[in-house]
Amino acid sequence: MEVPAPVTDAGTDQATGESRLRLIDRQIHLPAAGSVESYIDRQIHLASDGDVDVWGSWEVAFQPSYQRIELHRLEVLRQGRWDDRLAGSRLAVIQREDDLRHQILDQRHLLVILVDDLRPLDTLRLAYTIFGQNPVFGGKFFERLPLRFHLPIDEFRVHVHGAEGRPLRWQVFDPKADAAEAAPRQVAQVGELSSQDIRWQGQDLEASEDWWFSMSDVPMLEVSEFADWQAVARWAAPLYRSRERPAELRRLADEIRQLHATPGARLVAARNWVQDEIRYLALALGNHSQEPYATPEILRRRYGDCKDKTALLISLLDDLEIAAWPALVHSERRAAIRHQVPSPAAFDHAIVTAEVAGERIFIDPTLTHQGGQKAADIHHPSFGRVLEVRPDTTALSEIPPPPGGRIDSTYRYTIQHGEGSSTVVIETAHQGVHAEGLRRQLASSSRQQIQENYLEFYNRSPHRVSPRADLELTDDRSANRIFVREHYEVTRDDPDQYFFEALPLVAQTQLSYSEGASEVDLPHPLHLEEHVVLIGASGDLEPIAEEISNPWFRFSVSSLRLANGLRLDYHLETVSAQVEGSEIATYEKDLDRFYDSLGYRLWISEEEGEGETMPAKTLVVGALAVFTTIVGGAVLLGALAAFLWFLVERSRHRP
Repeated sequence: MEVPAPVTDAGTDQATGESRLRLIDRQIHLPAAGSVESYIDRQIHLASDGDVDVWGSWEVAFQPSYQRIELHRLEVLRQGRWDDRLAGSRLAVIQREDDLRHQILDQRHLLVILVDDLRPLDTLRLAYTIFGQNPVFGGKFFERLPLRFHLPIDEFRVHVHGAEGRPLRWQVFDPKADAAEAAPRQVAQVGELSSQDIRWQGQDLEASEDWWFSMSDVPMLEVSEFADWQAVARWAAPLYRSRERPAELRRLADEIRQLHATPGARLVAARNWVQDEIRYLALALGNHSQEPYATPEILRRRYGDCKDKTALLISLLDDLEIAAWPALVHSERRAAIRHQVPSPAAFDHAIVTAEVAGERIFIDPTLTHQGGQKAADIHHPSFGRVLEVRPDTTALSEIPPPPGGRIDSTYRYTIQHGEGSSTVVIETAHQGVHAEGLRRQLASSSRQQIQENYLEFYNRSPHRVSPRADLELTDDRSANRIFVREHYEVTRDDPDQYFFEALPLVAQTQLSYSEGASEVDLPHPLHLEEHVVLIGASGDLEPIAEEISNPWFRFSVSSLRLANGLRLDYHLETVSAQVEGSEIATYEKDLDRFYDSLGYRLWISEEEGEGETMPAKTLVVGALAVFTTIVGGAVLLGALAAFLWFLVERSRHRP
């Protein structure tokens, strides 16, 4: 392994205004089958006291069960001279479980290096080599190296060298590349499919604004010894093979057979047992970062991660004589994994594929509180692409859209003209996946807490919303349906400006803008019907009509005059699960029209009389464009609760 000389120039003691990575040098050497030597050299120029606080301690992550670290250099450049700080610095190895909040323990260790006498305008250099790789990968190497960081980079060098007999597939994948220039794979640079010496170099690279939030938008150098997706499936197959079937599991299968006559009903019962009885907790230790634990151990512990719950469900279905096998997916990149170089790094989650009456059914055993009685109604997230771990697998499969969810809501307003207030009764039926999301909320929150969260959502608008009665909820899990009734009084902060505005609709929480992302995920399939009835609204109520139809969603709003008011009917249905990068501009134009068509407002204007200005109470009506950004925990409005809970739940799972 070549250890390069440090970078030195006359400008290093000049204030730059910002910290910079002056050099990143990555060298990966594959000397023999199963061995990996990964050399890292980073040199960072510190521009302020704050940077000294951040970089005064370095952390290097490793797994001591199969990796070791060798430190080469710890140096500080000050006024043109490099000083060795390795001998005098303090070193400590600690175990820190950063993912414990997500119920994941992996026993990752950190080598912590405390640097003495570090000052602003210094350049700090750390060079080390990590030896070893997780043996669960069968001696095959793969890596995804980010080529951007949260700091600008003066020079970035990567060299991967494989010994004879270790050919590598590789590519540089930029998810933000112009699709027209990089079609069909958005690849900025592609290496030979059988290469043993890979080099990449970049200069004056800008900082990535996305670094702190997601790695999905950062260019990556992908390298893999796996020849194709078939090779990845063959690697994964032995991990799930020959699962033990203890007596407890056989007794459970007998009980399910006695209670349920059809394979579909038995499949649902087995799914419910694994989801409800085995809690989620990941012990991703050593080989078990990829390999499930033994079935008796999972049953004894009554917990497991996605791999464990997948293996357990497959064993139970096998006892029920239902064909089932593992399937690997990625919970965030989803269909985009088809652009990656084949390797286990393409996946972070395991699910089950089963076959009943000739139909493939996908089950995520880490979900909870699912409902329904038919196998065909089992909901699964829209993962897009899946690698089915079975002998005949040669490529990724396209996972079909999940069974649809439906939301039907009716808002019945009684408008009080003289008081600038109104009352509203909201009745909502949540069906399918939307019922499941709300059911999960009910399992961890009281009705009072859910009511308070509903009020928090409504009161983000210029309303003052207060409950007139307790929240009513009725759950029919066998039909996978939850009915909710809400009673509120709504007043305006400034009733002299306008005296009525409809509360936000569920539709406002479903479709989103790209915000710079290369793709937009949609809640698909979604069927949403919302009806707004305005009672007691007098005057010239203007009807509303709009229709939008495109490859991603269909939307319409129509109105019907009533004897004492107006009825508005909204319909939203998704057609696709994703908007590709080249289509985002067209999609967002229709999204603007969609938001412009939501909501209804009544207000008072003043008309100028003859000789003097006289207040005349005139009803003026119009569509209200509501652009609401819903993030994080501001969530619990019907389908919003279901969809955002799913995103949070998916983010914690790994295979």
